[in-house]
Amino acid sequence: MGERLKRQHHIPEDAFVACCIAAFRPEKGHRYLLHAFKEVVSIYPNSYLLLAGDGPLHEEMKLFVQETRLCEQVLFLGVLNDVRSVLAASDISIIASTAETFSMAMLESLAMGVPMVATDIGGASEAIQHGQTGLLVPSGDSTSLASAIERLILDGNARKRMGESGRLLVEEKFRQT
Repeated sequence: MGERLKRQHHIPEDAFVACCIAAFRPEKGHRYLLHAFKEVVSIYPNSYLLLAGDGPLHEEMKLFVQETRLCEQVLFLGVLNDVRSVLAASDISIIASTAETFSMAMLESLAMGVPMVATDIGGASEAIQHGQTGLLVPSGDSTSLASAIERLILDGNARKRMGESGRLLVEEKFRQT
């Protein structure tokens, strides 16, 4: 499922792939994410960011990506009814929100064994246990977000361990009865 999406978008097999599944609204923090990802790509050019969603800031974010010459690494996928292929293609999932209650995208990511990097707001800490199921960063801090992404680029074992821990957490704590 994920390999097909990578081939479709010409993402190399050995690339590091991050995703963000969120509407393009101010509180979703895409500006912070794109600033962080610009920093990441300057150090790790074989990194890609898949953005799923739409919203009022969509065009503004596309323009930022063009202006910063990230068009090769940042892919806008639009609104998807099923995000499983995006998650299957991703090494990590990112939530950069500045305001959030509890993210279903976070649970979907963890359920598929994809570790999270997320801002420490709202209900994020209920599912993201820092260092165990993902990494929490301060809201609105592009530098901390970039550092967390870079940490997981460098440590594939931590990604695998966090992904498995996240999947188990969702099964145990958030399953429907």
